[in-house]
Amino acid sequence: MLLSTAVLLPTAATASPESARTAYRQALQMLEKGAVRQARQALERTVLLNPDHAGAWLDLALVSAELGEYQAALGYARHVLSFSAPPEAARIAAERLINQLQQSERQNAGSVSVAAGHTSNANGGSSIDEIGLTTDYGRLYLELAESARAEPAWFSQLSAHYQTRLASPVHTGPLYAFGASLKQFSDDQPLQYQLHGLASQEFDRWHFGVRAALARPGEQLDYGRVGSWIEYELLPGIALGASVDYYHHWHLHELNKTSTTAYALWQPTASTQIKLTAGRDNARPNRAGGDQTRTTLSAVHGWRLPRGYLSARADLEWVEDSQGYNPLLEYNARRTLKRNTLEVHYVLPVGPGLTLSSGLSGWDQRSNIDLFRNRGLSIQAGLEWVF
Repeated sequence: MLLSTAVLLPTAATASPESARTAYRQALQMLEKGAVRQARQALERTVLLNPDHAGAWLDLALVSAELGEYQAALGYARHVLSFSAPPEAARIAAERLINQLQQSERQNAGSVSVAAGHTSNANGGSSIDEIGLTTDYGRLYLELAESARAEPAWFSQLSAHYQTRLASPVHTGPLYAFGASLKQFSDDQPLQYQLHGLASQEFDRWHFGVRAALARPGEQLDYGRVGSWIEYELLPGIALGASVDYYHHWHLHELNKTSTTAYALWQPTASTQIKLTAGRDNARPNRAGGDQTRTTLSAVHGWRLPRGYLSARADLEWVEDSQGYNPLLEYNARRTLKRNTLEVHYVLPVGPGLTLSSGLSGWDQRSNIDLFRNRGLSIQAGLEWVF
């Protein structure tokens, strides 16, 4: 056990009992003044001078818990119980603290939002937008359905999200998250939907997860997806990860595929994130488009304003179909896509848990095949309630 003493102190064998009593009195005086950190330093000196001082060990546990150092507090409280005959009051207090630190409580969060907007081209190629969110409940990976509409249109959208986990100050249980969204365009296009769920767990620097989704991005394009991911925090703010997903289309089996992805994530600040992703889709042999490789560089930054929060995201994406795109066009016509996207979002709190949100997204996509050259603009505004 390491004790952060700032000066050289005599060992317990040579220290006088009076020195330990003096350090303990100083600790109590600091606690009366509310100087918790200084009190902890005095308590550390006390137990160094007198390792058999059960009261000082207990106070050290309580002070550490108050400072949010729960693992240390748990260790100190257990040390009190390790004495052959600790004072009864100290034993009861230590047992109560251990129970409080290990007692798990359910943490819940949810949101419901409605939005309306207009897009000049809801298709825009083969982009799949994967969003990584770091929340108080863990890290979430939400993969949005592929859009499949090429004409300008107005749309309305209803979304809901819920997440929960069991957690205590010294132990974090698995995270479970569920979400649903409905999107309707203004003409006779079918209702688009997405249902998704995930479960994840963190162990030290490792983060594991599984996910599944049902979605309809367009007419007769309903599909199911199952997959998993693993992430390792190499250094604070730097992580490496990999994922694998299988997509199954109910009506168009030639679109079934297995998608593998590897990424490197750098988060220099809480509001800035840069991510480099490389992926490959392995499709059925008769799939229009064949296998596909993808490389994406993403950057996200946020600004906290006097009123509201502004965020921007830029994506540079390169896609190539390795086995010819479509027999109707030309066999072995290798397709490449170079897609640049910029998204800007603004959120304004208007009440407890209630926010107004607005967003603008623009993209420019270039390709060696004329059919897939396009650019577009999408605007959206809505209201979200977080509970």
